[in-house]
Amino acid sequence: MPLTSLLDNEFEFMFQTKCQPSEIMDMPYWKFELFIERLNKKNDEEHARQRKQQEEYKKQQQNSGVGNYNPGNFLKGMKRPKF
Repeated sequence: MPLTSLLDNEFEFMFQTKCQPSEIMDMPYWKFELFIERLNKKNDEEHARQRKQQEEYKKQQQNSGVGNYNPGNFLKGMKRPKF
């Protein structure tokens, strides 16, 4: 359906901005398109920021040794009880 992308844009715009459908219908199409472009740019920047934070967190975890925790290493020197 050719209008699917337009409907997706309208829905996403309403969802993220919490505006009513009537507000979008009263808006000139060119203005709506410019809002969508800015909204997409903002979303892309937010995703890039979150990705960068996740990468930094993973590096911190690797450097601290928390990700390399292996309980078997602590049990190697212990003897098993005989029953």
